[in-house]
Formats: sequence, structure tokens, C-alpha cells
Amino acid sequence: MADTKSTTPGVPLAARLFVTAVGVCGTAVVAESAFVLMRSTMPPAWVLFSILTIVCGTLTIKIPSIQSRFSLCEVFALASVLLFGPEVGALTLALDGVRISAAWKMNRLQTVFNFANLGLALWTAGKLFFLVSGAEPLYHSGPPSTTTVIALAVLATAYFLINSGLTATVIALSVGTTGRCSRAISRARRWRCCWCWHSARCSSRRSR
Repeated sequence: MADTKSTTPGVPLAARLFVTAVGVCGTAVVAESAFVLMRSTMPPAWVLFSILTIVCGTLTIKIPSIQSRFSLCEVFALASVLLFGPEVGALTLALDGVRISAAWKMNRLQTVFNFANLGLALWTAGKLFFLVSGAEPLYHSGPPSTTTVIALAVLATAYFLINSGLTATVIALSVGTTGRCSRAISRARRWRCCWCWHSARCSSRRSR
């Protein structure tokens, strides 16, 4: 992975402003989620499930053909939304974003983006899921209905589109208008490995 300290000064103003906007929105969502959880009567099992989700994120499978790593962390995060609500999923995945950033020694800007992007994406997807399904978190309701099962597609799709969309936007803003030259291509690849660690967990070109 490129040296994160050297990439920060070259980040265009538009990308910095975008990250700031995502950071403000995402941090507000995560803070609100933490406040809701502190005041709720939810069983403490959600804490153990969150810890399991974050620990699961450290267990990855390398995919050499595309130089990426696959993790089941997002699967557990989506399950936490179904079981306990979008607040648990948002808080859990945001904290996992901080863990990933620390593990890859990312700079402050990238850490803020990872934290806010994941929390915001899963919280929004979770809210949309419960709106479409009309269901409640499974920890205090019965077995899922047919509508709930169908709404799972909405949850997964919304999370992927929001998460990927925000990441693609910051990459595009970082590359700027010089996309056809080799320098821009190299820059885009560097930013993709710095920002786009979600889903397939993009890794550096050297193996750990």
C-alpha cells in the first residue's frame, strides 16, 4: 500500500470537503445510534454479537487473482441489523472501519471516511429495510415473514449501493480530471486501495 502520509497532502479540496460532509453525517448517525443503545432495554447479547462481528473481520481469505481479501464481517453486520436494529449494525461496522484503518496504518482522513461511510451506509440501509418490511428486530418479535425475507434484498442492495457510491465518489474526486494519463491511473489505483477496503477488503499489492 502506498505511504498514507505522502498521499494526504495531495488530496484535492473537493475530496476533502466530501470526506468532511460524509464524516459529519456518519458521525452524527453513529453517535445517535450509541445514544439510542444506551437508553434502550435491549439484551446485552448485542454487545457480544458486535464483538464477534469485529473479530470476524480480522479473519480474511486472500483472493490472489484480484489481490483482495474476503471477510464475513459484513454478513455478521447485516445479521446484527436484523436481530437488534440498524443502530447496532451502524455502531459495529463503524468501529470495524476504525480497526481496519489502524491495521492498514491509514491516515486520519481515510480513517474518518471509513468510520463514517460504513456507519452511515448500514444505518440508512437498515432503516430502509424496516420501513419496507414493516417488521421489528427479531430479538423481540416472531419468525420473519415472507415480506421480511424479500426486504432482505433491499437491505443488502441499499448497503452496497450507498457504501460503494460514497467510495466511488471520493475516488473520482481524488483523481480529478486527468483520468487518461498514466499518473491519474496510478493515483486512482492508490486511492482505491486506500479507500475501497469494504466488501472484498481491498488489500495492497504485496501480501501480508
